[in-house]
This record gives sequence, C-alpha cells and structure tokens, in this order.
Amino acid sequence: MAGTRTTLALQAFQKFLERSPHHPKAAEIRDAVTQLEAVTDRVIAELDLGESLTPAQGLEVAALHELAQLHMAAGDLEAGQEVSEQLLQIHPNYLPARNNLSLIMALKGNWEAAIATAHSVLEADSNNAHALSNLARYQYLGGHVDLALQTVTRLKAISSDKPDVWQKQAEALSFLGDYPGILEIFHQAEAMSEAALPPLLYHLAAVATLRLGRERQAREYWQKALEVSPDFDLAADNLADLQQSITQRQSPWAFPLNYWISPKATDDVFLLQEAAQSDSEDDLRAATQQYLQNHPEVETLIPMLLDQGDGAGRQLALNLALMTDTPKMHQILRDFALSQSGSDSMRQQAAQVVARTLGDSTMRLWMAGEWREVRLRGYELHDEVGHNHSPEVDKLTRQAIAALKEGNWAKAEYPLKQALKLEPTALDLGYNLATAYERQGNPAEALAIVRSLHQQDPDYAFARIAIARAQIKQGELAEAEALLQPLVTRDRFHYSEFNAFCDIQLELLVAQKTMRRLGLGWICGW
Repeated sequence: MAGTRTTLALQAFQKFLERSPHHPKAAEIRDAVTQLEAVTDRVIAELDLGESLTPAQGLEVAALHELAQLHMAAGDLEAGQEVSEQLLQIHPNYLPARNNLSLIMALKGNWEAAIATAHSVLEADSNNAHALSNLARYQYLGGHVDLALQTVTRLKAISSDKPDVWQKQAEALSFLGDYPGILEIFHQAEAMSEAALPPLLYHLAAVATLRLGRERQAREYWQKALEVSPDFDLAADNLADLQQSITQRQSPWAFPLNYWISPKATDDVFLLQEAAQSDSEDDLRAATQQYLQNHPEVETLIPMLLDQGDGAGRQLALNLALMTDTPKMHQILRDFALSQSGSDSMRQQAAQVVARTLGDSTMRLWMAGEWREVRLRGYELHDEVGHNHSPEVDKLTRQAIAALKEGNWAKAEYPLKQALKLEPTALDLGYNLATAYERQGNPAEALAIVRSLHQQDPDYAFARIAIARAQIKQGELAEAEALLQPLVTRDRFHYSEFNAFCDIQLELLVAQKTMRRLGLGWICGW
C-alpha cells in the first residue's frame, strides 16, 4: 500500500479478512479496503481493459501488472517474465504487459526479441509512448543510432497531458543526448501540470541542464526531485557528486549501470575485478576478452558509458577499453580523453593510451574545470635486471646494498670498491658508490663519479638524474632541464628509474616555480 501497488494491497487485505475476520485490526483494515476499492476502480478504468473482461478478471490483470513491475524492480527477470506471460493469457491485448516483456528481454541482452516485442505493441497502437521510448533505447544501445533518431521523432510528435508519457519522451531523448529537447518537454509539462512533476522528470531535466553548463539550475531541479520523493537516489547521488572537487566529479548521469547492462553482465563484472587483483596484465586481458565474448552487447555500450554513465559504468567502460588493444577502441579512448565527461584522472588515463598508440603527444584536455594544452607521454615500465654480475661481484653487491639500506654508508664502501676492481665498468656499482659518498658528506667526489658514469654511458638514467639534481641545487635550472630532456622523450623505464625520474621532475618544477615567484626565472612545463 505504501508503495502505491493498490491492487496488490487490496488483494492482500481481502485475503487477511477472509482468514481473520475477527482480528483486533479487522475494522481498521475494512476501512482501508473501502478506500482501496475506490482507488482500484479508478486504476482498472485507467488500464482500459475493454468490455471483454469481468470485474474479477480486471482486478487480476491489474494485480499481475503490479506484481510484474515489482519483480522487475527487484531484478528478478524470470519471475517478471512469468507473471507478464500469465497476464497475457488472461488478456492477450494488454499492451503494458508486452512493454514489460520487451524491457525484460532487453535486460537479458536479447535485443532482437526486445525490438520485436516493442514493434508488436506499435502494430496495435502506433502512438504508444512506452513502446516508442523503449524501441528508441534498444536501437540506440544496439548501435542503430539512425533508427533510434527516427523513432524519437515519432515519440516527440506525441502530444499528451500524462506524466508517464512526458517521462518516456525525456528518457529516450536522454540516451540520444538531445538535452534541449528534454528541457522543451520538461517546460511543456510544467506549464500543463498543476501538481508537482514526477521526480524522474525533474532528474532528467537536471541532467540536461548541467550538460548545457547551468549547474545552479541543475541543483535546483535535483532538490525539487527530492522534495517530491526524499528517497530518490538518482537525484541524491548526483547532488552528492557535485560536492566533490571539480577534478573528481562524474556528474551528471541519467541512469546507473544496471540500467545499461543485463543483471548477468553486471554479476560477471566481479570476475573482472578478481582478475584485476592479479599481478598479471595478461590474465586481466584474457578476462576482459572472455567478458566481452560472453556479453558482446557491452562492447557497443563502451563509448556510451564513457559519455553518459555513472561512476561505476564509466569505470567499467574505461577498464574494458584500456584492456582492448584495437584501433577502434583507441579512437573511443581519444574521444573520451578530449571530452568533459568523467573525472580528470579517468580522462588522463585515456589520454596516456592515446599518446602511446595514436602519437598524440599534445592535446587540449579539460582539466580542473578549464581547457588546457597538455603534453603527454606514454611510458612502458619493466622490472628487468640491467646488469649481469659474476657470482663474486653479486656477493659483494648484496653486502653493499644491505649496508646502504641500513644507512651505514661507510660500511657499503669497501664491498663496492672491491666489486669495482673486478668489474670497473659496472654502472650500478659506480652509482651506489657515489651514493655512499654523497650520504657521507662528500658531494664533490660523488658528482665526479656520476659525471664519469654519464660519459661512459649517456643513456644511464641514474647518472643523468644525479647530475641534474646537483645543477638544481646550484640554481642551474635551464641546464638541468636540458639534461633531463632525453629522459622526457624516452619510452621505456625500469620501475626504479621511473621513480627517480618523477622525483627529479618534481624537484625541477618546484625550483622553477620558486624562481618565478622570486622573479629570478621562468617556468616551462613538460
């Protein structure tokens, strides 16, 4: 009764009174039954069941319709389908049941059956707003955008004073991104309705308004939705998202992930999450391929979820796109990187792939609420060992490393010097010895070693970084930046090299910013 399933409530109260006519609450329940009978009579009349059904059959049809909606809302598609088919046996021409069946088929990922069922409704009623809205959604999600636009044109032409029709019109336009069209319908509904509009309509108007750049008005519409229905999660969640830093926002989104993909596809996301916890990227790629093979319809949805999804939907789409190494997916990632959808970090992830695969190293990205020219590099990180020492040198190196980790710099000197006598050109040994000297307060001797290493091998990252650090300390920022430039354009790093590279870049940027603040120089990004 509280959930406005009046026919089901009436049936339940009637059964209660049959079983317990003398219960202490019987009188109270009889009053409720009287009220519900009046409401249910109106409900059955609005269902337009025709004259072929008896009043008892009409009540049964109305109850089954509400029961099917309850099952669908709970995600029990099999039960919803069973009840809808049971209803159609009583009243084969009851179109709302067919609309429910088409929705169930879509949620199961059976687009062909969903589209065929929607068409069967339109054959009986060419202006059925629910069927037209559902059909436009199926066509769009199935990748048939041109057909969806044709269907939406028919849907927009329907003139009605019924809130459910306004909702279905706005819902279809939301998928296709017709935000001015949504607001046109919304304002018409406002003008025609004396009562408050349904919360979903306020929500879709808020999404459209924010998409068009009017945040204040969008907030007002979401607040209005919550005034009508305080438990309306879509409005509450979007408003909560707007409280985040502008770099982290996902808002606005019209529908959550489970509105886009089937329950089975949603459940199988957990298998991807398990694979993501593995250290093997190959395992994750294999799991991604298996997921898309099991749910091929999801691949079509990736660009749509990146553009319109909530946080969970957009993250799923991004993960699938990052693990699908195809030219088509690279282009989808590029479109996402250049958009204003999602958080800054998500778009940066996409942009890094674009920089590596499509060669776009300089892009205009939406960052921190404004458009910025950003130079990007795609780096490959590895954990391969770059040296191959003799067993004796390996033993001495382990002794030295242990001492360095303990902070016993003097103790590390002897084994390193002994090792260098055996392998005088070993870069890692020379660098570790320079580190020991530096930490003991001998920077000149340390710098002499790393300069020698740099001359020996200009590609040795640690030597180049150590020299640049010394230059930064001396205020030689331009020289340090020039020295580091070959590393900026380098594509492949060991994890420890990349860690040191990031550290030195931060040191340089901080030093440049400090110099600029003091009026002593200028900053240039990388």
